[in-house]
Amino acid sequence: MTSFMLLFFIFVLPAFAGPNDGLVAYFPFEGSGRDFADAGGNGNDGLLLSAERAEGRFGGGIRLPSVTSHAFVRLSRSLTMKGDLTVAAWIRPESLDLHGENRLVFTDQFNLDLLHGRGRLDLFSGGEWHGTLTGTEPLKLGMWHHIVGTFTTVGNTGAFYVDGALVNTVTTPGPPDVIASPLRIGNTGLNSMVGEVDELRIYNRALSADEVQTLCRFEPFAAPRTEKNLNRMKQPKPNTDLIPTPCLYPTCPGYFSDVVIQEGNTFPQTKIQPKKSNQLEDNGIGGDVGNWNTDPSVYHDLLHHIEDLGLKWVRTNFWSPNPLNWQEVLVAPGQHRIPPYCDDSITALADRGIKIVLTLSAGAGLDGEEHQWWGTAGHGLLGEREPEWWFKTPAQRVQFADYARFMARHFKGRVQYYEIWNEPTEHVGGDPRAPIAMSDYLEVVSQVAPIIRDIDPGAKIVVGALGRFNEWERDWLRRVLSSVVSGLVDAVSWHPFYGESPLNDQARETTYWADYPSTVQAFKKETARLGFEGEYMVEEMVWRTYRDFVPHESPHYTDIEAAKYAARAIVMHRSLGIKMVSNQILMPGVIQLLPRYYVIRTLCTVMAGADPIPWKIGIDNPPEELESCSFVLPDGSRLVALWLDTVASDYHPGVNITLNLGEISPDIVAGIDSLNGFQQHLQIHREHGELIIPNLLIRDYPLILRIDGK
Repeated sequence: MTSFMLLFFIFVLPAFAGPNDGLVAYFPFEGSGRDFADAGGNGNDGLLLSAERAEGRFGGGIRLPSVTSHAFVRLSRSLTMKGDLTVAAWIRPESLDLHGENRLVFTDQFNLDLLHGRGRLDLFSGGEWHGTLTGTEPLKLGMWHHIVGTFTTVGNTGAFYVDGALVNTVTTPGPPDVIASPLRIGNTGLNSMVGEVDELRIYNRALSADEVQTLCRFEPFAAPRTEKNLNRMKQPKPNTDLIPTPCLYPTCPGYFSDVVIQEGNTFPQTKIQPKKSNQLEDNGIGGDVGNWNTDPSVYHDLLHHIEDLGLKWVRTNFWSPNPLNWQEVLVAPGQHRIPPYCDDSITALADRGIKIVLTLSAGAGLDGEEHQWWGTAGHGLLGEREPEWWFKTPAQRVQFADYARFMARHFKGRVQYYEIWNEPTEHVGGDPRAPIAMSDYLEVVSQVAPIIRDIDPGAKIVVGALGRFNEWERDWLRRVLSSVVSGLVDAVSWHPFYGESPLNDQARETTYWADYPSTVQAFKKETARLGFEGEYMVEEMVWRTYRDFVPHESPHYTDIEAAKYAARAIVMHRSLGIKMVSNQILMPGVIQLLPRYYVIRTLCTVMAGADPIPWKIGIDNPPEELESCSFVLPDGSRLVALWLDTVASDYHPGVNITLNLGEISPDIVAGIDSLNGFQQHLQIHREHGELIIPNLLIRDYPLILRIDGK
């Protein structure tokens, strides 16, 4: 009888596949420092930003000390859910906003938070968020709670549990939309919970109710865990601590000054002497300055950095708050004003030979305490500042035309380009406060462009400033260039890269980055057939790192990876004949610690006066990922840029290639390392009259060859 009963109970006990079955990420938060390991073995290691180490439910944990605290895990295929999922964590809230979201764990597919202090699971399916109802009581402060969200494709049901007990469920149209995004812990642009987090687990299967209860009772092993290799997430140290050899830049952090660009080359490496903006011919390289700070010291530092970089273009007034925004220039009916310090900044840029693209808009971004931004309310019709009303009535269009007229008169001779609105498209991805119906936008352009040209015949009109360069955005530009305003447009612009890279292509199973150059070439041919003979501009390129993190744009990259992608994008766009290639500029105090600063500074000097040319060069057994392009300089010298278009890493050993430049006369070729800022004479020889450069080491950022034109 005893044996029978024992067998009976063994049969009916709930089956739990084990705490690691289907586990795609597991964060016990053991160890020290900014990095935290994925102990599940999938390599989804993370980085603490403003979150901090703390005592957890079991050993170590992390603490979100304020509503702006956050940590992140870069995007990956394993964290991109395609069906069933579970997210579970131990939390100990210290304070909760009973009217807010209290963010905890978020991707673009799912959100586990403590809405109104009670909690829910939110699932993004069918293009909309679907959340479970919250519980009836807020979680108790100062106590550990186990919260779990699950989703199963059986019935398309999401469920939310607290301390092993089911709280509520939700039915969705289908599984979460397949969107690759980083995993964010804490603040996402909406305030985070304040408190501790431990034992965060993510599964690619839905745990059953019995398994949720078992997991709640499960205590992880107390044995020390082995930290995984975090090299790809580590950030370069400032100053010269990173490497023992002297830095090649004056005042630069120093990266890899012992790098070899040609095997067997014994010629000395010499640093590139960067030039300032007013010493350079047009290099087509610019910077985006969202707003002019009212602090004079910050203003002067920013101007110094722009000039020191060697930028020849600056785009401004696309962010809010900004004293050049429509709603801030308009101070009373028919009265406009620009603060003197802002006026001086435009003059200073113009005096340094920098071309200015001034965006005529209300600025991007969201105002309000929850976003830590406060803009000027504006006057009259601008008081509400809501997107649905822009330019719907003749009175509104007249107000904007008056603003444009004032700006053109005020800045005549200093501003060369006027861009009409920022991210005006109604499509997802545009500015959340800026959507404008196509008919309204065309009406505004047809009204404003002649006003500007009448005041300043030399000024040019830019349209677009679109949030990406997908088919929808390209079609939007084609519609504009096929409309009645086509003859008024001098340039079109778009924002191609907000973190896009080969890494994103892999994680999202797309080819946006890989196809981008051919897409631009095809688009230029299409617009030429429409009769457009103007210019093309790209703006707001950025690859976020933990140093310039903003809540809605998670940092996928290390500082060096971001610099490499910026270098590739600049050179690639210039080879495609893009008039201006603009990167976001960080505020002083940050930018001079970043590799991006020095990469851009090197390229500004090296690319000055460069025009793209078709030049077929020979490469023995070229790697599949090899990219190359060529330019001619005003003195007849040529540039050849080569790089591997792979997923960037902090260190790349290089791939050996031999280059055949054909029957050209110069016998002096220099190699320029764009990341490390040095140049070196290369070893060359001739075979049958053709110039051969052997043993070049090509890496995941541009190596630029300068072939003497004399």
